[in-house]
Amino acid sequence: PEPRVVGVALSGKGLRGYLPSELGTLLYLRRLNLHTNALRGAIPAQLFNATALHSVFLHGNNLSGNLPTSVCTLPRLENLDLSDNALSGAIPDALRKCSNLQRLILARNKFSGEIPASPWPELENLVQLDLSSNLLEGSIPDKLGELKILTGTLNLSFNHLSGKIPKSLGNLPVVVSFDLRNNDLSGEIPQTGSFSNQGPTAFLNNPNLCGFPLQKPCAGSAPSEPGLSPGSRGAHRPTKRLSPSSIILISVADAAGVALIGLV
Repeated sequence: PEPRVVGVALSGKGLRGYLPSELGTLLYLRRLNLHTNALRGAIPAQLFNATALHSVFLHGNNLSGNLPTSVCTLPRLENLDLSDNALSGAIPDALRKCSNLQRLILARNKFSGEIPASPWPELENLVQLDLSSNLLEGSIPDKLGELKILTGTLNLSFNHLSGKIPKSLGNLPVVVSFDLRNNDLSGEIPQTGSFSNQGPTAFLNNPNLCGFPLQKPCAGSAPSEPGLSPGSRGAHRPTKRLSPSSIILISVADAAGVALIGLV
């Protein structure tokens, strides 16, 4: 029978140069493991002609350029780890076509722009998502709360994300830990669902976040009047001062009353 290459495992071998596009001609290749080398340059789009691939581990290299949108032409792709490289550009919305994807790890790159809103409901098999230590900005998409079988940690730390934390993240499984540290998030931390299981570490270094579990209460509706507690607002109103003539009349009336009592 014709020889078939079903796996390439050369991690930590000091490999240098470009990632060969010829790997895409290995039509029976299922697992590509070239992590922890010194490969550089772009990820060739031709790599994803190897349609039997279900696991791609290229983390710990010097790869650059964009993440090819053709990555999701791999119908069986389950594991994609491209962390610890120098990849840049936007996270492609085309990830929604990776319907069998279980682990998406893009940490410690230079991805920028906003986290796309649409792919997440269609990634119904995703159990791990790590987008930490990039240059991502904008708000956290509500749709991330639809990752119904996510486990471990939802890691969005060390980016430039802003706005409020969506309450929809409370719909994630209770076993999920959040890591939202070192962003520009603001407002009150929601208290619904899986938020009740999060410690303060998950939210550190977001100066404008407040509420439990941070030891930082959210600001009240309006400041209280000096010398009054909020509960006593309106209970004491300033009294009207009496005029001198009124004081004299009251004194005369008091004296006359005392004299009348004496006569009686």
